[in-house]
Amino acid sequence: MNHDQPPSLQPRHATARNQERATDGALVARFSELLGKPLIPWQRQVIDVISEIDPSTGTYWYDELVLTVQRQAGKTTITKSYDVRNSLWGPDRKTWYLAQTARPGISPRPARTPTTSFAISSNHGANRDCGNSPNHPA
Repeated sequence: MNHDQPPSLQPRHATARNQERATDGALVARFSELLGKPLIPWQRQVIDVISEIDPSTGTYWYDELVLTVQRQAGKTTITKSYDVRNSLWGPDRKTWYLAQTARPGISPRPARTPTTSFAISSNHGANRDCGNSPNHPA
């Protein structure tokens, strides 16, 4: 086993990146770097796919992301970078990051590593115009 580099992990199930559509993935990845948490390959794959742009409308191709990975795998890194990008699309934008907390009376976590899920979704639909993006001038 080579310990010089991390293993190359592939997801069991994932939406493939459509190379015919532009993506804002590089912009989100840059925000992640500026936040001090560069994306690792699986995170970049997720961001590249969820940030694909519909060439006929200029809006994002996907309105929702459902991601299931184990605890402490890097979901927060994706969410924060994505939210920073979205918060800069226009004036008075707001983003929220919600997470559960441990409550008294709950039994301890099981020994196995459970998976957790989160979703990024938008009810803005066509309002998620990429025309104001530095990468996609109007």
